[in-house]
Amino acid sequence: MQVHSSWNDGFLKLVFEVQSPGNLVDAAGKSMRRFEANFEIDSQVAIGLHPDQLGLAALLCVGPYARKILLDWGVSDEFSWAVKTSLGVEIGPARSDVPKRRTMHNSRPGLAFSGGVDSLAAGLVMPDEFLGVFLDRIQVDSTSSSLYKSEAALSAVDAMRSFGWDVEVVRTDLEHVRSPVGFPWNLSHGWDASATVGLVLLANEKSLNSVGTGTIMESAYGLDHLVWRDYADCVHGMWNPVFEAVSLELFQPVVGVSEVGTSKIVRDAGLDDVASPCVRGTLGQSCMRCVKCFRKSLLQGALTGNWPTEVDLEQFRSSRSVVSALASPLVHHYGVYAWALERYSGKSPSLLELKSRFFRIPMDWSFLEAWNPDSSRTWPERYRRKALEKLNRYLDPYSSSQRMVPKELKLGLVGQLPMHDSWG
Repeated sequence: MQVHSSWNDGFLKLVFEVQSPGNLVDAAGKSMRRFEANFEIDSQVAIGLHPDQLGLAALLCVGPYARKILLDWGVSDEFSWAVKTSLGVEIGPARSDVPKRRTMHNSRPGLAFSGGVDSLAAGLVMPDEFLGVFLDRIQVDSTSSSLYKSEAALSAVDAMRSFGWDVEVVRTDLEHVRSPVGFPWNLSHGWDASATVGLVLLANEKSLNSVGTGTIMESAYGLDHLVWRDYADCVHGMWNPVFEAVSLELFQPVVGVSEVGTSKIVRDAGLDDVASPCVRGTLGQSCMRCVKCFRKSLLQGALTGNWPTEVDLEQFRSSRSVVSALASPLVHHYGVYAWALERYSGKSPSLLELKSRFFRIPMDWSFLEAWNPDSSRTWPERYRRKALEKLNRYLDPYSSSQRMVPKELKLGLVGQLPMHDSWG
């Protein structure tokens, strides 16, 4: 695959040239449908880009679809080697006269900010001087319909700016490169790597030395599939060398925190009303039809006592995405459902039926209320002490007995799941 770059009318354009466009499918079966990505950045930012920054941005756009990427600019030997050895992707041309990108003395961390609960929790744990970057999805065809809405997320950006956070917005059509629409490197790879592309492009202009996301334990450690993997060795071990080659360390502040924990952090910080709903929701109102809204409504019920009404539950029950998710042999975020429903003591037949489903696996899910201290060894050393102080204000670290519980999860447990009921 060849990549060409240009800047015009306020946008950095990356064009991807391939010989057989119809055959580009990633390991998860997602196809490449669009062969360019545009990013709205100032000319000063574009001029100041290091070649490796631009190379990493291209990799984050099309890496899952290419084993060899030929750029129309040269990158450093160190960056090219890191990508090859860590990801198995050849990227070049590598040139010995391209020096490694260096960070400034007063550099700071960056966070790919989505406006959601996990992202807010990550920002609350990061050092105060961090920069947040929100990628605002551009519709590529004004005549096409889309369920995506950015109003709530942009409102969260404004709200956190009023709280003193430094948050930038980068408009981009990156997510249209993939079909279905979404980040090319996404949570199926352990974290939303492509979400950091805005941080990568602004790294020089905003003096960044690290990048992170709101990736949580369920995704990073594989708990959403009821199986444990060591994030430090697998996901972090694979990606950190690539970013370090561009002088950007990976800093995932809530990677050892479950969705239960991030919800508690945001609630304790008084930011429940700030967190944006799903990408289909509007300002102050979730769509109440997708599986994310369903799971979040159960979490909020467990935390506040305000459980979804029968009207809400009937709407969820009629949702194809909710029924499909619950009918899957591997229910994503199984532990989150179990933890929340364990706390339900009402009389709703719908919730009681659901509760019985998630209690077929005998497990103590209380570890989801704490955080995994082993995850802190993946944080940049310069920020570790401060982040530990902040995170420990909200959650307790695992006890000695809790440390082993997540690691004992096995795929074989799925065989104990109940048969289909009225939920799917």
